[in-house]
Amino acid sequence: MMEKWTGHREKEKSKGTLVEAAREGEPSPEWWEGHVKAIALALAVGMAAEAAPVAFAETKEATPEKKTTVEVVHDAAWEARQEKLREFDKELKEHKTRAKVALIRDVCGKAIEPFLLFRGIKNDLKELHLLEEARKDPAHRDEVELEESLCKHFKERWTPRDQPIDTFTVKNVDKIEGLAPEAFTDFMHDTYPKKYIFSSVAGIEFIAEYRKDGVKGYIYDYSTRYVKYEKEQEKVKRAPITIYDVRKGYDKAAFLATLMHEMGHPNDWSNSASLTNFERIDMLTDVIGRLLAEDRFRSKYVENITIKELGLYHPGSKEKELSEEEKKQILFEIKTGEYWAEIQKEYFKDKEKFKEEHPEDYAVVDHWVGVIANR
Repeated sequence: MMEKWTGHREKEKSKGTLVEAAREGEPSPEWWEGHVKAIALALAVGMAAEAAPVAFAETKEATPEKKTTVEVVHDAAWEARQEKLREFDKELKEHKTRAKVALIRDVCGKAIEPFLLFRGIKNDLKELHLLEEARKDPAHRDEVELEESLCKHFKERWTPRDQPIDTFTVKNVDKIEGLAPEAFTDFMHDTYPKKYIFSSVAGIEFIAEYRKDGVKGYIYDYSTRYVKYEKEQEKVKRAPITIYDVRKGYDKAAFLATLMHEMGHPNDWSNSASLTNFERIDMLTDVIGRLLAEDRFRSKYVENITIKELGLYHPGSKEKELSEEEKKQILFEIKTGEYWAEIQKEYFKDKEKFKEEHPEDYAVVDHWVGVIANR
């Protein structure tokens, strides 16, 4: 080892370098001059000798080492999550979703919570808030699980996707006086866009029974039914429509009038299988705006719903002690859903007349029917 080292020093010495002189313990005047200048420069910029290792570390970090395959995959996954989260945040701001949810809660109160819970809106906004708060902490570490959950839900709940045309069943329509099954099929196809029927309506059934509570038509409101069964939410795709013989003898005109109202419920913000969560909030906000407007379409049915009927629409309200404010909020939430059903009924019954007499309501229905029909 000594011979090798000596040989190396001799090779350096032959070059006549300043380094050689310093190692031999005989620094040259040029070396001293350069050394003094270096120290003076360091002091002039306020750097102590101890700072040299930091500068070296920074220089070393500026030249990244080659990453392993695992690190490359990890970094790519991280960047993909951040991109999705940035997109999520951007769309929330563009749609003003948080402000709209606050408005909806203000006018509907707790009555709207089942919808927000069922569609995952409440959970996703809460998780976004938790992530935003966590990132404010200087000691914040990647919230991988939370980020992955939000990215997954953003894709499933908040992003548009093609809606296939599914099967559709019709039961007992032949029992309606004057309505042949073939004529009913023609009516449905001539009146509604295909996806307005098939994407959200599982089927139509007529039951020749009289309901004492006066209910004419009924759909399974999944946002209420599955509040306690969140694991089964993914199984919910479309809502069935059931129409009862409340008149003890439905004729064709009465049956179709009831059906045209009920067709609105599977295609609303709560039950539609086609809408994204951004669209659900936007649609609900639009309908609330029309219901609050003085120039709205005045449906005798909607205008005459009172607090006395709360138990009919919200059976659970019978079992609770509600304040007057809570009753009013539940009533408003009920009227919002029924109002949509009524204005879309008028739209499909006579579009030109509805457009002429109620252009603002027409515009709301026309927009959302178009969104659903073209999904």
